[in-house]
Amino acid sequence: TCTQGEQVWSKYGHTAIRILDTVEHTDIVFNYGIFDLMADDFYIKFLRGETYYRLGVSNYAQFEYFYGSIGRTIYWQELNLSTAYLQRIYSALLVNYQPENRRYLYNFVFDNCATRPYHLIKNALEDTIISSYKGYEGTTFRTAITHYTGTHSWVDFGINLVFGRDADAPMTNEQRLFLPEELMNYIAHATLSDGTALVKNQHIGT
Repeated sequence: TCTQGEQVWSKYGHTAIRILDTVEHTDIVFNYGIFDLMADDFYIKFLRGETYYRLGVSNYAQFEYFYGSIGRTIYWQELNLSTAYLQRIYSALLVNYQPENRRYLYNFVFDNCATRPYHLIKNALEDTIISSYKGYEGTTFRTAITHYTGTHSWVDFGINLVFGRDADAPMTNEQRLFLPEELMNYIAHATLSDGTALVKNQHIGT
């Protein structure tokens, strides 16, 4: 989980999945946040939910250097899962990274860099993820988004464009997980249905 940036597309923070294999000496990041900033009408399409993003892969050192160079802190959570479950997650990521699957229609609330990793992990576990963290659950979309963006009129315009009247509807348990920080805290307090804690350790940086 990366902390907030200054640009509109980075104000909510960022989520990616790191695969660290000390046996095979693999340390890579699957990142659902790759986009073309130079695409025509990027900002308008971003606010409308009409921007195409793709899944990219890089080594962790590059990922860490990039976010560190622009002053954004990285937190990473080591998942407390069996080798079989971890292999399922990795296999699902490889399927997502196939050329025909990499590109997706990004929506900054309903389908983004946080919702994709969450649902991929949840589906791979074939289990219920239960968390005691309440956070923004029950809060309106508008309240949560304004907390991160501030009260900029053009952001409010984007919120109204995407949601309409639903901007002031309360978010459900999973809907609020489009916010990377919210997802991080949710996972930090999560267990599987058998009571196993989902996170073994949490670290800052390397």
